[in-house]
Amino acid sequence: MLLGSDSAFAANNGSSTQTGLASGSPSTLTLATEVYDINSHFTSNAWTPNAGIVWLSGQVYVSGTITTTVGAVSISILKNGTPIATWSNFPSPTARGATVSIIDRASGSDVYSLSVTPIVTSGTGTANGQGIAGVTTVAFQAALIAAFVGGSPCARFNMPMLGI
Repeated sequence: MLLGSDSAFAANNGSSTQTGLASGSPSTLTLATEVYDINSHFTSNAWTPNAGIVWLSGQVYVSGTITTTVGAVSISILKNGTPIATWSNFPSPTARGATVSIIDRASGSDVYSLSVTPIVTSGTGTANGQGIAGVTTVAFQAALIAAFVGGSPCARFNMPMLGI
């Protein structure tokens, strides 16, 4: 059963690519394909859920002339423009991916987004929509896992406070 306060989404950039990712600079990822968006809280690059406990996860695959140093591809989940979770991966010279996830407390007006920071030795990086064997490689998904009802958390999967 869905409630009016439910919020969840899954989005990716399908077969599209996001080019021009500057070396060493965070770039917000734009996701063109919404797989689902419960209660329409997601736009092309941001999610604004209702108040409660949220789970967020993202992944990215970057190509270009990637440096082989540690942290050459970093992915971050941002809350109101500030990173709250970051993961860096060991790269290959031509491409590398990274994933990140976190559980957080949302206020009801917090805005979450996903960014990537590649370190390239020449040119810029590209966030590829599809990687090996056509698998979607840039994705962002999240869900409100406990809403606040009367100031108290109320779990989505078991809601005794509501008599459900």
